[in-house]
Amino acid sequence: MNVVETQPKNVIFCDGTRVQKEAQLLMEHELEVRVLKDEKNVGNYLLTCTNEYLRELVIGRLVSDGHIYCKEDIVGLHFKQDVEKQDLEDSFVSRDLVEVSVKRQENDDTDTVTIPDLTWKEEWIFNLAQEFSRGMPIHDLTWGTHTCMLAKDGNILFSCEDIGRHNAIDKAIGYAVENDINLSECMLYSSGRVPTDIVKKLINARIPLLVSKSIPTAEAIKLAKKHNITLICRAYEDCFDVY
Repeated sequence: MNVVETQPKNVIFCDGTRVQKEAQLLMEHELEVRVLKDEKNVGNYLLTCTNEYLRELVIGRLVSDGHIYCKEDIVGLHFKQDVEKQDLEDSFVSRDLVEVSVKRQENDDTDTVTIPDLTWKEEWIFNLAQEFSRGMPIHDLTWGTHTCMLAKDGNILFSCEDIGRHNAIDKAIGYAVENDINLSECMLYSSGRVPTDIVKKLINARIPLLVSKSIPTAEAIKLAKKHNITLICRAYEDCFDVY
């Protein structure tokens, strides 16, 4: 599985010096996802991602967008692997086609969802920040990924990287769903900013607490408070903000 590719680059300094070096760059992968309920197409996604934890990404996106609640809601999930690059007009990016059949169900009104309280300890947050500061394998090579960690009772259960912060969060959610981990007892750590679309993922997945290295928007804080979600942002090894 190739995630990183080496490319030449020229580094130009302000004194006119030019140096040729090698750059380690992320390789993009695409997932074309078709969601079916009762054999009717109810959703299409084209996700640009890193080529790892793809099943978790698909399942997590289905949960965070409200199509399913648990893996039992999936009737079938089928990958058509490695669509040839030359089949994609004017594209250098490899792509997988994924078809997912899900059960038809009456979804809860997410506008009225209240997430149960989660008891947490300050040391857990500092430990997550410290673990993040140690670096992640792909980011250390490329400086081009976002990170998400899934934790419960202070223990990190899963960590992943992706080009986009949304994808990284969906991979962590998908891992939990695949492994029957109750997300209402977990917290996520994200390296990315926290706008309302991230909070909506937490609501649909019933996640009570998000820790972020970055900052929230004013609207994200209001939405999180409405649904009893705790946002801990600017989480560093020596301090963090709680909303």
